[in-house]
Amino acid sequence: MMKPAETPNERAVIVSYLASKTGTDSQTLIGDMPFAAASIVKAGRPMGAVLYTNFRHYSVEMTAAGEPGWLTRADIRRAFYYPFVDLGAWTVLCLVKRTNAPSRELMRRLGFTEQGVIETGKGKPSDIILYSLTRDKCRWLHEGFRQPMKAAA
Repeated sequence: MMKPAETPNERAVIVSYLASKTGTDSQTLIGDMPFAAASIVKAGRPMGAVLYTNFRHYSVEMTAAGEPGWLTRADIRRAFYYPFVDLGAWTVLCLVKRTNAPSRELMRRLGFTEQGVIETGKGKPSDIILYSLTRDKCRWLHEGFRQPMKAAA
């Protein structure tokens, strides 16, 4: 079940979790812009998290990570409902380290398209791959699914 963060402390815990999973620090992950966060809870235990940053009307960045088996189809639908329906974004963007093969495969399975490489200046293994998914190509949204992230709590 996807549970949106409702307090500053819940948001901080989710950001800290994602920062540790992605090998960065919390401030680098969220920057100075507003953000939204949600945890994925199974049997009362947090198993993963989703973070939405850099919303610019037409696009929003999504960062997600979790333990094995953390995502269900319902969670995936809710994760895409928020940026595409609640925010009205046209495109969801994800940045994945070139060396993170499991996450890159997940991006492809979710329907994201590789858009290019963001060079870090540290060489090919450290480079970042930019992925995008547009609302019209998101198979996780369908007419019968109208459950906002807020209702999932």
